[in-house]
Amino acid sequence: MPTSETLIEEADEFLHACYTELNRITELPERRRAVAAIEADGTYDHTFAELEYGVRVAWRNSSRCIGRLYWRTLRLRDRRADADRYDLLPTVAANLGLDTGSDRTLWRDRALVELNLAVLHSYEQAGVTIADHHTESHRFLTHLDKEARAGRGCPAEWSWIVPPLSSGSTAVFHRYYEQVDVRPNFVRH
Repeated sequence: MPTSETLIEEADEFLHACYTELNRITELPERRRAVAAIEADGTYDHTFAELEYGVRVAWRNSSRCIGRLYWRTLRLRDRRADADRYDLLPTVAANLGLDTGSDRTLWRDRALVELNLAVLHSYEQAGVTIADHHTESHRFLTHLDKEARAGRGCPAEWSWIVPPLSSGSTAVFHRYYEQVDVRPNFVRH
Protein backbone atom coordinates (compact mmCIF):
# COMPACT_ATOMS: atom_id res chain seq x y z
CA MET A 1 0.00 0.00 0.00
CA PRO A 2 1.49 3.35 -0.99
CA THR A 3 2.29 5.83 1.75
CA SER A 4 0.48 9.15 2.04
CA GLU A 5 3.64 10.88 0.83
CA THR A 6 3.74 8.67 -2.27
CA LEU A 7 0.06 9.31 -2.99
CA ILE A 8 0.55 13.05 -2.57
CA GLU A 9 3.50 12.96 -4.99
CA GLU A 10 1.43 10.99 -7.51
CA ALA A 11 -1.53 13.34 -7.06
CA ASP A 12 0.76 16.35 -7.57
CA GLU A 13 2.17 14.88 -10.76
CA PHE A 14 -1.27 13.93 -12.09
CA LEU A 15 -2.94 17.23 -11.21
CA HIS A 16 -0.10 19.27 -12.70
CA ALA A 17 -0.27 17.31 -15.97
CA CYS A 18 -4.07 17.43 -16.00
CA TYR A 19 -4.49 21.13 -15.47
CA THR A 20 -1.54 22.03 -17.71
CA GLU A 21 -3.09 20.09 -20.60
CA LEU A 22 -6.52 21.54 -19.81
CA ASN A 23 -4.93 25.03 -20.05
CA ARG A 24 -5.83 25.93 -16.48
CA ILE A 25 -3.56 28.54 -14.94
CA THR A 26 -3.14 26.72 -11.64
CA GLU A 27 -4.07 23.46 -10.03
CA LEU A 28 -3.39 24.80 -6.52
CA PRO A 29 -7.00 24.55 -5.19
CA GLU A 30 -7.28 21.00 -6.55
CA ARG A 31 -3.91 20.09 -5.04
CA ARG A 32 -4.99 21.42 -1.63
CA ARG A 33 -8.23 19.41 -1.86
CA ALA A 34 -6.33 16.24 -2.81
CA VAL A 35 -3.69 16.64 -0.09
CA ALA A 36 -6.32 17.29 2.59
CA ALA A 37 -8.30 14.22 1.52
CA ILE A 38 -5.21 11.98 1.39
CA GLU A 39 -4.10 13.14 4.83
CA ALA A 40 -7.60 12.57 6.23
CA ASP A 41 -8.64 9.35 4.47
CA GLY A 42 -5.59 7.98 2.66
CA THR A 43 -7.17 8.64 -0.74
CA TYR A 44 -8.98 11.30 -2.75
CA ASP A 45 -11.71 11.46 -5.37
CA HIS A 46 -11.11 12.94 -8.79
CA THR A 47 -13.39 15.64 -10.13
CA PHE A 48 -15.22 14.83 -13.36
CA ALA A 49 -12.66 16.86 -15.36
CA GLU A 50 -9.77 14.99 -13.72
CA LEU A 51 -11.37 11.61 -14.27
CA GLU A 52 -12.16 12.43 -17.90
CA TYR A 53 -8.60 13.61 -18.46
CA GLY A 54 -7.24 10.47 -16.78
CA VAL A 55 -9.21 8.00 -18.90
CA ARG A 56 -8.38 9.86 -22.11
CA VAL A 57 -4.67 9.99 -21.35
CA ALA A 58 -4.70 6.34 -20.27
CA TRP A 59 -5.99 5.53 -23.75
CA ARG A 60 -3.51 7.91 -25.39
CA ASN A 61 -0.65 6.22 -23.52
CA SER A 62 -1.84 2.64 -24.07
CA SER A 63 1.04 0.84 -25.75
CA ARG A 64 -1.23 -2.08 -26.66
CA CYS A 65 -3.79 -0.10 -28.68
CA ILE A 66 -3.44 0.80 -32.36
CA GLY A 67 -6.55 3.01 -32.37
CA ARG A 68 -5.26 5.86 -30.24
CA LEU A 69 -5.69 8.60 -32.85
CA TYR A 70 -9.12 9.40 -31.45
CA TRP A 71 -8.19 9.49 -27.75
CA ARG A 72 -9.54 13.03 -27.33
CA THR A 73 -13.03 11.89 -28.39
CA LEU A 74 -13.50 9.37 -25.60
CA ARG A 75 -16.67 10.18 -23.68
CA LEU A 76 -16.70 9.47 -19.98
CA ARG A 77 -19.85 8.31 -18.28
CA ASP A 78 -19.21 8.90 -14.62
CA ARG A 79 -21.35 6.43 -12.70
CA ARG A 80 -19.53 6.65 -9.38
CA ALA A 81 -22.64 7.97 -7.64
CA ASP A 82 -24.76 4.95 -8.65
CA ALA A 83 -24.46 2.58 -5.68
CA ASP A 84 -26.26 -0.19 -7.59
CA ARG A 85 -24.41 0.26 -10.89
CA TYR A 86 -23.25 -3.36 -11.01
CA ASP A 87 -25.98 -5.09 -9.06
CA LEU A 88 -28.28 -6.49 -11.72
CA LEU A 89 -28.33 -9.87 -9.99
CA PRO A 90 -31.77 -9.33 -8.43
CA THR A 91 -33.18 -8.67 -11.92
CA VAL A 92 -31.37 -11.70 -13.35
CA ALA A 93 -32.57 -13.86 -10.44
CA ALA A 94 -36.16 -12.70 -10.89
CA ASN A 95 -36.03 -13.52 -14.60
CA LEU A 96 -34.68 -16.97 -13.74
CA GLY A 97 -37.45 -17.50 -11.19
CA LEU A 98 -35.02 -17.88 -8.28
CA ASP A 99 -36.17 -17.47 -4.68
CA THR A 100 -34.58 -14.19 -3.54
CA GLY A 101 -36.33 -14.15 -0.17
CA SER A 102 -33.29 -15.39 1.72
CA ASP A 103 -29.55 -15.34 1.19
CA ARG A 104 -29.52 -19.02 2.23
CA THR A 105 -30.96 -19.97 -1.16
CA LEU A 106 -27.67 -18.73 -2.67
CA TRP A 107 -29.68 -16.95 -5.35
CA ARG A 108 -26.88 -14.42 -5.98
CA ASP A 109 -24.38 -17.18 -6.67
CA ARG A 110 -26.78 -19.03 -8.95
CA ALA A 111 -27.70 -15.86 -10.85
CA LEU A 112 -24.04 -14.95 -11.27
CA VAL A 113 -23.18 -18.37 -12.69
CA GLU A 114 -26.12 -18.20 -15.11
CA LEU A 115 -25.13 -14.69 -16.14
CA ASN A 116 -21.57 -15.87 -16.75
CA LEU A 117 -22.87 -18.79 -18.83
CA ALA A 118 -25.04 -16.41 -20.85
CA VAL A 119 -22.04 -14.19 -21.61
CA LEU A 120 -19.92 -17.18 -22.66
CA HIS A 121 -22.78 -18.47 -24.83
CA SER A 122 -23.35 -15.09 -26.49
CA TYR A 123 -19.67 -14.82 -27.42
CA GLU A 124 -19.71 -18.36 -28.79
CA GLN A 125 -22.85 -17.66 -30.85
CA ALA A 126 -21.20 -14.54 -32.28
CA GLY A 127 -18.11 -16.53 -33.24
CA VAL A 128 -15.93 -14.58 -30.82
CA THR A 129 -13.41 -16.32 -28.59
CA ILE A 130 -13.58 -15.76 -24.86
CA ALA A 131 -12.17 -18.02 -22.17
CA ASP A 132 -13.70 -19.08 -18.89
CA HIS A 133 -11.92 -18.76 -15.57
CA HIS A 134 -11.37 -22.52 -15.14
CA THR A 135 -9.67 -22.84 -18.53
CA GLU A 136 -7.51 -19.78 -17.88
CA SER A 137 -6.55 -21.14 -14.46
CA HIS A 138 -5.23 -24.34 -16.07
CA ARG A 139 -3.45 -22.33 -18.76
CA PHE A 140 -1.77 -20.20 -16.12
CA LEU A 141 -0.51 -23.31 -14.32
CA THR A 142 0.88 -24.57 -17.65
CA HIS A 143 2.67 -21.23 -18.00
CA LEU A 144 4.04 -21.55 -14.44
CA ASP A 145 5.34 -25.03 -15.24
CA LYS A 146 7.03 -23.88 -18.46
CA GLU A 147 8.67 -20.96 -16.67
CA ALA A 148 9.92 -23.26 -13.89
CA ARG A 149 11.36 -25.72 -16.44
CA ALA A 150 13.15 -22.80 -18.09
CA GLY A 151 14.67 -21.87 -14.72
CA ARG A 152 12.65 -18.69 -14.32
CA GLY A 153 10.30 -17.59 -11.61
CA CYS A 154 6.86 -16.31 -12.48
CA PRO A 155 5.70 -13.32 -10.47
CA ALA A 156 1.97 -13.19 -9.81
CA GLU A 157 -0.38 -11.46 -7.43
CA TRP A 158 -2.79 -13.99 -5.93
CA SER A 159 -5.66 -11.50 -5.78
CA TRP A 160 -5.33 -10.84 -9.52
CA ILE A 161 -4.75 -14.45 -10.61
CA VAL A 162 -7.56 -16.06 -8.62
CA PRO A 163 -10.95 -15.31 -10.18
CA PRO A 164 -13.77 -13.98 -8.00
CA LEU A 165 -16.28 -16.54 -9.27
CA SER A 166 -15.86 -20.09 -7.91
CA SER A 167 -12.35 -19.19 -6.82
CA GLY A 168 -11.95 -22.13 -4.44
CA SER A 169 -12.71 -24.59 -7.24
CA THR A 170 -10.08 -23.24 -9.63
CA ALA A 171 -6.64 -24.75 -9.99
CA VAL A 172 -4.89 -21.50 -9.04
CA PHE A 173 -6.58 -21.00 -5.67
CA HIS A 174 -4.59 -23.16 -3.21
CA ARG A 175 -1.15 -21.87 -4.16
CA TYR A 176 1.35 -19.23 -3.21
CA TYR A 177 2.89 -16.99 -5.84
CA GLU A 178 6.11 -15.01 -6.03
CA GLN A 179 5.68 -11.26 -5.88
CA VAL A 180 8.96 -10.12 -7.35
CA ASP A 181 9.58 -7.15 -9.58
CA VAL A 182 11.12 -8.38 -12.83
CA ARG A 183 12.02 -6.17 -15.78
CA PRO A 184 10.93 -5.53 -18.43
CA ASN A 185 7.35 -5.53 -17.23
CA PHE A 186 4.10 -3.64 -17.61
CA VAL A 187 4.10 -1.68 -14.38
CA ARG A 188 3.19 1.73 -13.09
CA HIS A 189 5.25 3.37 -10.40
